[in-house]
This record gives sequence, structure tokens and C-alpha cells, in this order.
Amino acid sequence: ITQSESVTIVSTCGQDVCQTTLDLGGGQTIDMVLIPSGTFTMGSPEHEEGRWVSGEDQYSVTFTNDIFVMTTEVTQGMFYQLMGYEAYDGQNTSSTLGSYGVGNDYPAYFVSWHMAADFANTLTEQQNIANGTSLQECYSCSGTGTNVVCSVAVNPYQCSGYRLLTESEWEYAARAGTTTAFWTPNGGGNLPSGYTTSTSSLTDGYELILYAHYYTT
Repeated sequence: ITQSESVTIVSTCGQDVCQTTLDLGGGQTIDMVLIPSGTFTMGSPEHEEGRWVSGEDQYSVTFTNDIFVMTTEVTQGMFYQLMGYEAYDGQNTSSTLGSYGVGNDYPAYFVSWHMAADFANTLTEQQNIANGTSLQECYSCSGTGTNVVCSVAVNPYQCSGYRLLTESEWEYAARAGTTTAFWTPNGGGNLPSGYTTSTSSLTDGYELILYAHYYTT
């Protein structure tokens, strides 16, 4: 199981103990959407344009639990409000962050896996205090701030608290029921045959550049 994406979810819980919106205070809220259980084909077809040579073999994955997933990335405002320090602490904000942007609505840059796990644990703790629940902390963490060190404490598919998406959960949510290389408002598209680095039009006619940052080779 790969746990590398800084996305926080809560699993194996029902509407009676989970909220679709969690108030962090300071005007910061986390919105979550329900992703129903189900089966999908992970990976990509051998002849799909843009496919990596290895690591994308297709196989079936089944999820038996519904999960709630954040509708956005964790922002700098969310991170600071919950953790009490900036995600980019220790970075040279003038040169390193100058082109990225600094502010409450920008993504939380420079978050390590350990910092993300600690964020998830702290979110679980806040939900338990605010709602009288007893959700599990999915990670065991020591230290504070950017120096925190965490490890997986509970099987992610059995932990009831907030945690990071597994690789298969991430793809399941991102595909949103489509089987193409890219989800689009038109229903999904692929890169055209013979695409180049300047290609932006997908096979469904959608301009990828309008809603995604991407890299082609």
C-alpha cells in the first residue's frame, strides 16, 4: 500500500459520526465528499498514449467501505489553523516560494509524509473533541513541527480516523468512474495518437491546459 498523497480522509464511518464539513476555526473549513464503495480497474491499458513503461499493469480493486475525501488540497490556511505552524517553515520564502504563492488559499507546500500524517492525527483529535467521537489515530507520531516523525499504527483500511489515501483509493477517486487517461467535464479523454509536448487537446475535444498542469515528453 502506498501512502504518499497529502490528502486526508476518514473511513469506516457513517453519517452519524462523520461530517461533510469540519470547522477548524479561524474561518478555515474542510469540505469532504462521500466516495461510495465499489470495484474498478486500476492501472492503464498497454497501448494508452502517455503510459509509463512499468508499474501500470491493470488489475481489479474492490473497496468494501465508503470513504469521505477532501474536495481540495490542504491549504496553507487549513494547515496553520490546525497545526499552529506554517507548512513551509524553514524554507526561504522570498526565493523558494516567491513563484509559488503564499497565503491561506494556496496549497500547503513542503509538507513531508510525516507532517501530513501528524496533520491527519490532529484532525482526528479535533473531531473527537468537538463531536464526542472516539475515532482512531491512524499514525504513531513523535516530535513536533517540521521535525515530527510518524509511522503507520493501524491498517489504513481498518482505521476509523483521518488518514492519507492509499494509492488505489487515490486513483479510484480521481477516475470518478471513468476509464480514460484523464477525467474531464466532457466525460473523459485520452492523449491523441502521436501527441507532442505542445499537445493540449484530448480525444474528447477538451483542452487539458484549461484545468490541469501537466508534463509531456
